[in-house]
Amino acid sequence: MVFGAILLASAAGSAQAYLPERSLGLLQDSLSGDLNLRIDAHSFLKNNEYFSPLTQGFTGIGVIFQPKLAYQVDAQTSIHMGYHFLKFSGLNQISEAIPLFRIEHQFSPSVSLVMGQIYSGLHHDLEEPHYRVDRDYQNNVEYGVQLFFDQEWIHVDSWVHWAQFIQRNDPFPESIYAGQNYDLRIWQGARFGLFAQAEVLISHQGGQIDRPSDIDRTLMNGMMGITPSWLIAKDQSVSLQCQYYISRVNKQVSDMNSNLYYPFDRGQGLLIRGRYDATYLSASIAYWQAEEYISSIGESLFASVSDFDQSIQQPARSLLHSRLSYDRNVSPHLSLLMQANAYYDLDAAHLDYSVQLSLRVAFDLLVKKY
Repeated sequence: MVFGAILLASAAGSAQAYLPERSLGLLQDSLSGDLNLRIDAHSFLKNNEYFSPLTQGFTGIGVIFQPKLAYQVDAQTSIHMGYHFLKFSGLNQISEAIPLFRIEHQFSPSVSLVMGQIYSGLHHDLEEPHYRVDRDYQNNVEYGVQLFFDQEWIHVDSWVHWAQFIQRNDPFPESIYAGQNYDLRIWQGARFGLFAQAEVLISHQGGQIDRPSDIDRTLMNGMMGITPSWLIAKDQSVSLQCQYYISRVNKQVSDMNSNLYYPFDRGQGLLIRGRYDATYLSASIAYWQAEEYISSIGESLFASVSDFDQSIQQPARSLLHSRLSYDRNVSPHLSLLMQANAYYDLDAAHLDYSVQLSLRVAFDLLVKKY
């Protein structure tokens, strides 16, 4: 959905031109009976120069290729079948080959249901304290149930991702993620807009029929925010994002020395970001202050505990984060994203940074018209 040009300033910084998949969904399909071949090819490079004790630096470079057959059963229902391939540069073999299957139904102009492969990763539009951008290529495929609610003044994305299914006597626990993302337009005039955002993310590991019965943990993360935005020129806006975060551990593993143990039961954080948006360019600077904050799949540089060694902790965090993005549809089917991030730990006087380059091709080919 589109609130207008000002709404660009209320986004988290993820690039919508870089996320074409749902725009090729039911609302864009033509008459029922069409069989289309959908191609989504994504070349990515993300270099994380991280030297913080909270996480480790790495470089992700490779290609994701997802060919799909999409059949429009009728005006409201479509079926998608295909395959997901992930190939990292420097490896001779395919790193992932996952079958894809999705059924999507539009109950009304406002409500749509997706079952099977859901619209995942950056499509959830979660903020970095809740979602690490690298997961978009590391864990691109999500299976579960997803419900969208779209009207002119609100967008809601609700989903359950069943990350790990278990059978009797499996030596690992089941893993489930559930989330909701709300974007609300409170007011929009010719020059001024006021928007609100909310996020809920629940991660659970456990199950009743697996052997490691001592693994039963649940973490809830939440965010509420408000964003005033001003249109300063044609296709240019500035905004101020104010967001309050919480983390709550509802269930916990018994072994305090385990890497699965959460060292903090309750945490909170405050993110204040000033942002400038133009047609292709976005620049922002943010201040993050947190106390004992943790997140299951968030960017580790915002957390209070290391993602590889639970004994490494920084209960109080003060962080400056700056981002510069160039995001453009360079042709009807090709999008380009260039982005640089800097994270400065004010307490440790320490700088981490990342650079990203992405090219994505997405298009439909009509195979047969029935």
